[in-house]
Amino acid sequence: MEKIAVLSDIHGNLTAFNAVLDDAEQVGATHYLVLGDLLMPGPGSGEILDKIKNLPNVRVVRGNWDDCLLNSRYQEVKTPQDRYLARLGKYHVDKSTDFDYLGELPLAQRFQIKGVAFSICHNLPHKNFGGELFDDSHLVALFPDSQVQVALHEHTHYQRSVTLNNGRLVINPGSVGHRFLDEHRQSGMANYAVLSVDNFGGVAVQLKEVDYDVQTEKEFATASGLPYLPLYLELLESGRTFTHDGAVLEKFADN
Repeated sequence: MEKIAVLSDIHGNLTAFNAVLDDAEQVGATHYLVLGDLLMPGPGSGEILDKIKNLPNVRVVRGNWDDCLLNSRYQEVKTPQDRYLARLGKYHVDKSTDFDYLGELPLAQRFQIKGVAFSICHNLPHKNFGGELFDDSHLVALFPDSQVQVALHEHTHYQRSVTLNNGRLVINPGSVGHRFLDEHRQSGMANYAVLSVDNFGGVAVQLKEVDYDVQTEKEFATASGLPYLPLYLELLESGRTFTHDGAVLEKFADN
């Protein structure tokens, strides 16, 4: 039996990430799949990347926020959003974040474990941004060929497992560091998934929810000198983001 921990959308939330890693170790994970959006807007930087690099049997793909971070070094500042990304990028330059590692990550990977063919990506195999996967008619695009049995993605921040009409499986592990919150999703919880693959190619899916200490993450962000700190603290409490809200970004541009 192999146990695969599937994590995504850490978004620099080191406290949530540590809680998920502790839980995955307790359940006996033998493989790790990390589906992108590793850093930003949270304060975690090299600590997160170092932990990912040292995971056993780990495969990692690049998310859209990872591309934003990579591009932030050359960001021409024309809008409040440009300035937001540029300042977060400068934070990571100052933290000596491993940009080379991020830049070498692929958009997608295809592989086998125990004879089961898997495909992983952040959004779609050929692009890590966009809203296609909010429409289930696009789920078939997650399968690069007819041999892939299990496709894993994230990006939408909604944890779920879906079996298609042809029996193939689509899994979204949910977000480690930034859950969209509502009456069913509370702050201080991190999502990931554990897949158990038996010797006969059977795959069992467990969608996991792990507690973490929001106050610890707030204190870490504050001590780290994170730009736009009030917006990150709001994200931790309410799940709200302001990435595309120019007026709010302008208001907190000097924080």
